[in-house]
Amino acid sequence: MSVSESVPLESIYRKMVENLFDPFYLVGEDSRILFVNPAACAQLGYAEDELVGMRVTALDAQMPVARWEVVWAYLQARGTNHMETVHRAKDGRLVPIEVAATYLEHEGKAYSCCLTRDISARLRLQARMSQTEKMEALGQLAGGVAHDFNNQLVAVLGYAELLADALSDQPELLAHVEQIRTAACRSSELTRQLLDFSRKETERTGPVDVHAVLDEALRMLGRSLPSGVCIERELRAESAVVDGAAGALMNAFLNLALNARDAMPGGGRLQIQTAVLLLDGTFCAAEGLRVAPGAYVQVSVSDEGMGMSPETAARVFEPFFTTKPPGQGTGLGLASVYSTVRAHRGAVTVYSEPGVGSTFRIYLPLAVQPPAPAPLSPLTAVVPGRPWVLVVEDEESVRRVVALLLEAMGCRVVAHASSVEALAWVRAGGARIDVALIDMCMPVLDGAATYRALRALAPALPVVLASGHAMLDAAEQLVDEGAAAFIQKPYQRAVLAETLRRALGREG
Repeated sequence: MSVSESVPLESIYRKMVENLFDPFYLVGEDSRILFVNPAACAQLGYAEDELVGMRVTALDAQMPVARWEVVWAYLQARGTNHMETVHRAKDGRLVPIEVAATYLEHEGKAYSCCLTRDISARLRLQARMSQTEKMEALGQLAGGVAHDFNNQLVAVLGYAELLADALSDQPELLAHVEQIRTAACRSSELTRQLLDFSRKETERTGPVDVHAVLDEALRMLGRSLPSGVCIERELRAESAVVDGAAGALMNAFLNLALNARDAMPGGGRLQIQTAVLLLDGTFCAAEGLRVAPGAYVQVSVSDEGMGMSPETAARVFEPFFTTKPPGQGTGLGLASVYSTVRAHRGAVTVYSEPGVGSTFRIYLPLAVQPPAPAPLSPLTAVVPGRPWVLVVEDEESVRRVVALLLEAMGCRVVAHASSVEALAWVRAGGARIDVALIDMCMPVLDGAATYRALRALAPALPVVLASGHAMLDAAEQLVDEGAAAFIQKPYQRAVLAETLRRALGREG
């Protein structure tokens, strides 16, 4: 007895097809569907008798009759075909699918055996990866723009301070100069925000005043609020100092506030509240907070928007989960909030009711010993002892104004436009240098390479590194290697003077 005679192959094949996880279609030459498995019905919401007899040209949103003829001819010639298209579900949904079709002839008739697969998740992932790449490219662009702009701000601030010296006896003109300095300082805040956006490095951590960060976040948010949304704030925490990263917390608060804004397209109240709470084990267990008992700053962000169902609220911190239409959200904002809060040894919760609104609560552990504000001592823009300063800066306008500022501080200056030029001058036995001020971003030899080469030539020479870019990790590594200090552009004269005094050990 042969195998085919002992085993009911037709019955087995039919059961295999019916139990496939992926939808299966048997289609005739005229595009009419002859057979479907349960998975096909489940995917599109049709009953079997509704799909059988339907033409592919009615089911496929991208398959007009003329195209079917071309597709069939291709399948007949090649034997197989693989393509992506869109099926229209019974409820009107468009389902992107991948089709693997095989040509089959049986008893003089031609058929197409088609396996399909829903590729919605794959397309969403591809779109998110593309968005991530775009955001990385934008971050690089933002960082480059901020670096160049910061260089120009060094020149603006520097010349404004020199003008202020020259006009000290003309109060009316001095007031104009002060406005220039104020505008430049505000512009430096904009570049700082660009650098925060572009930064991939680890942000420095330390004492952070949550109220100050909230004030800055709300100031930024105010520019993008529609007229119908108003902010109400109740910052009641007696102490709101936590150990953390100000930039990361700023982004977390902004994400929550923007989420609240988007939940109220018709307007409403966006409430920001803070309080200090002493959390015990019972409360943490009841609220599902995975934090150690102790004193916490609670930051609440509430809206009067559409609210969420319990099912949606349970998933709201998942990466890539979003209820917004395509193109209006990446699903990463609240996930990043969760990540930031957990990184600060805190917790975040959400309470929401459909039609009522949502409240997000962040719990951040209070700093063990909140620092008392240090008294502001007046900084005199003078460096005693008339030190020689080697300036290495490729931007001509910055190099000129820094040289003028240093001379006004009582320094003697040797300025070079390139690292190669400066190192050659040192090797040739140039005048004794007391301290070097090196830009981190330069062609040929960057600041790091220049620092190491200079250290090999003069191991005891104090070196101050400067940059208009986000280079915290790179600068910190060089400081660990022995660099005296890092100063972020744009800097004002008083800050530059203090940095040089400390580098030279002449703080008195």
